[in-house]
Amino acid sequence: MKNDKWGYVDKKGKELIALQFDEINNFGEGLAHVLQNGEYGYINKAGEFVIQPQYAAAFPFTEGLAAVSINEKWGYIDKRNQVVIPYRYDYVYPFTFGLAAVELDGKWGFIDHSGKEIVTPQYNYVSYFKDGLAEVGRNGLNGFVDRTGKEVIKPQYETVSAFSDGLALVSTRDEYGLPVQGYINKYNQRVVGFNFGAFNFNGGPFENGKGVVSDNGEGTYYIVDKPSVKMNVHPATFRLMVDGEKENVQVFEIDGSTYMKLRDLAMVLNNTNKSFELDYNHESGMIYLTTQSRYTPVSGELAMTLLDKQTSATESDIALEINGDYLTMDAYTIQGNNYFRLSAIAQALNVGITEDPNGRAIKIDTSSEFLSKMNWYSWGW
Repeated sequence: MKNDKWGYVDKKGKELIALQFDEINNFGEGLAHVLQNGEYGYINKAGEFVIQPQYAAAFPFTEGLAAVSINEKWGYIDKRNQVVIPYRYDYVYPFTFGLAAVELDGKWGFIDHSGKEIVTPQYNYVSYFKDGLAEVGRNGLNGFVDRTGKEVIKPQYETVSAFSDGLALVSTRDEYGLPVQGYINKYNQRVVGFNFGAFNFNGGPFENGKGVVSDNGEGTYYIVDKPSVKMNVHPATFRLMVDGEKENVQVFEIDGSTYMKLRDLAMVLNNTNKSFELDYNHESGMIYLTTQSRYTPVSGELAMTLLDKQTSATESDIALEINGDYLTMDAYTIQGNNYFRLSAIAQALNVGITEDPNGRAIKIDTSSEFLSKMNWYSWGW
């Protein structure tokens, strides 16, 4: 900043876009919203206005759309500055994983890319989707909805945290009206904590099957294992578009998230710049991924053998390493194969993805980067 004006420099401090704006923001999908003379517009990386300043407020582009405000109402535009979702909401947030949170008359819900209300505005509070579920609050109690809008856990807890590794820390009251805390799974089963008189029980997010919890405020913390969950699941056929090429794949929808066999994903990305090689070490129980490498097929890739057949899924504790970096992410073992949450793998590979569970479609764009939740999401909506 100089003389109250902002611009952009590279990592070495070389000026790329001249100091001329009253406010600047990070680039999203190749464009950044900037403030000039009291109005927001969008520039490209050459510093040229693609959308002239005209908006009272704006958010970055995500999933091809940007939230903008005119006359104290919010809607969404595309990169041609065409209005896709009309200005009717009191406040909104950007799209992530196919949905955006919107506020209307003091109530919050979620819409899809067409503007259809997947979750009718009815909540006092909503949060971002994590692990396939979003926190929602109504009348002082909190629960969770999935991406189809279903209340999978009805508002009933005084406080909740986001799901991580399939568990969420919540607080409620015991039969004597005393506060208790513990972890629930996505079936609203109490799995850790909730002990009588455990007023000070607390803990952090579970990761890779383990969590750190307190001992009722006595100053000692323990590492505990996540209880294993086994469930019955049905496969689903999704239309998959990879850089415009169509492919049918067999996936599983578990707790509102799409899970795909890792070798199937490697197969469909094999002729792209996001290809990766897979290697499994039976002794260490580790899967190794090497990006920018051609995948070597084994057998059974893209098979559709489980159609309409119920089978069992068990939460997997298999470890994953990508280019030497150890990662943790949700996975299930189904008939001996490892199915990973597609959005988590896409994030690890930094590849653009759009999921439409209602339309049973997945779009992968290898020329785009993965768009994770923005930093403002951590505050809740």
